[in-house]
Amino acid sequence: MHAKSEVYNHIRIYGIKLCDLPKPYPCRSTSCDHWHAHSLITPSNMRQSSFRARRRVGSVFVTLQFGLLLLLATLACETLFRGTVPMESFLLAVASLALGVWTLLHNRLGNFNIRPTPMAWGVLVTAGPYRWIRHPMYSSVLLGAGAMSSMINPALGWGLWSGLALVLFAKSALEERWMRQEHPAYASYARTTKRFVPWIF
Repeated sequence: MHAKSEVYNHIRIYGIKLCDLPKPYPCRSTSCDHWHAHSLITPSNMRQSSFRARRRVGSVFVTLQFGLLLLLATLACETLFRGTVPMESFLLAVASLALGVWTLLHNRLGNFNIRPTPMAWGVLVTAGPYRWIRHPMYSSVLLGAGAMSSMINPALGWGLWSGLALVLFAKSALEERWMRQEHPAYASYARTTKRFVPWIF
C-alpha cells in the first residue's frame, strides 16, 4: 500500500513524474522535478504513435493524388464523350494500362499500400518493371494523367499534371525513406534503379 500511495502521489493533472515510476529507459533529467507530459513512453507507444503519424501524412498525399486525378478526369470527359480523343492520348492511355497490369502481375494486391506506408507483412519486389524503376505504379498513374491532360486546355492540363508529378515525387521520397527502415536491402536496390523513368529519372 505504501508503494502504491507513493506512485499515486506523483500523478498530477498535466503529467506523470517519470523519475519515480518504473520505466524502460533511465531518466535523463538531472532533477527529479523534471516533468514529462501525458504518459509513460514505451517502445510500443512510440511505434503506435509513429504508425499513426505515418498514416496521417500518407492520407494527405493520397487525397491530393486522387483529387488531382478526379479533376483531370472530369475535365477530360467532354473530349471523351465527343469521341475526338487525340492519338497521343490514346497511346498514353494504352501505355498506362500496360504498365499498370505488368506491375500488378509482380506486386500483388495486399503487398502494397495506396499510402506511402510500407505494409507490415510486405516483401520487397525487384522483378518485372521493378527491375528498372522503383515506382512503376506511379509511372503508370502519370502516363494515364498525361493521357487526360492532352485532352484539355494545354496550360491547365499540363499544369495539373505537373502538380500531380510533384505530389507523387514527394510521396515516393517519403515511401523510400520508410522502406529503408523496414527493408535493409532496399538501399542497395535503390542504387541500381531509377525512380520513375528507366535509366533517366
